Amino acid sequence: MVNRTFAEERIYLGAGAFANTDEFGNEFANDSNYNVTARLTGLPLYVDEGKQLLHVGVNYSHQFRGDGSLSFSQRPEAHLAPKIVNTGTINGVSGVDLVGGELAGVFGPVNFQSEIVSSFVDRGRGLTNPSFWGAYGQVGWFLTGETRAYDPVEAAFVRTSPKHSFSIKDGTWGAWELAARYSYLTLADKGVGGGIVSDITGGLSWYLYPNLRLMVNYVYSNRHGLGDASIAESRVQVDF
Repeated sequence: MVNRTFAEERIYLGAGAFANTDEFGNEFANDSNYNVTARLTGLPLYVDEGKQLLHVGVNYSHQFRGDGSLSFSQRPEAHLAPKIVNTGTINGVSGVDLVGGELAGVFGPVNFQSEIVSSFVDRGRGLTNPSFWGAYGQVGWFLTGETRAYDPVEAAFVRTSPKHSFSIKDGTWGAWELAARYSYLTLADKGVGGGIVSDITGGLSWYLYPNLRLMVNYVYSNRHGLGDASIAESRVQVDF
């Protein structure tokens, strides 16, 4: 993978080639399982070291599959939940093109982020070529006045530190953020009945220290034509 920035770190360009592997680092058994990927982003607005910014971007990936098979599946926005949309096995796939767009912004304590990705399956030999797509949008508000941190070199959001870490002695309580998110995914097209799911999520995050965060979420998930799920989840996150 190679990447660099231009125009005083206002433009990011990256590209790479990758191979799929299993959890032990061994390659999958596909005849051809390589991917090439590129990403281009820009910062039309970047003020006061990122306290106000607007990020836009596009990305593309081609997955070589050599007349193999693949499937797409997804859970609601809770990792421990079962997968509720699933295409099943799609045979005769020679390749997949993934095309995506990005839009994000920070305006003081308020931030937003959204992406859309479309997947175009190429099967060849007279077979149908289904396409699928998904998107999400989210907003966050730091009640304690922090700004979500962004690194122009990586063109990505990074760890946000509280203005004042949690301390009973000093009477400080870290950072608090309210967030909401909507996501949509359709895996149904041209005879593939993988299903459609949409999720609404509300969350509260407590940043005690730069590397410690507590999160509580409520997720309302609708599997179109099947039913609804209400999910309450929490997480303790420590990073190094």
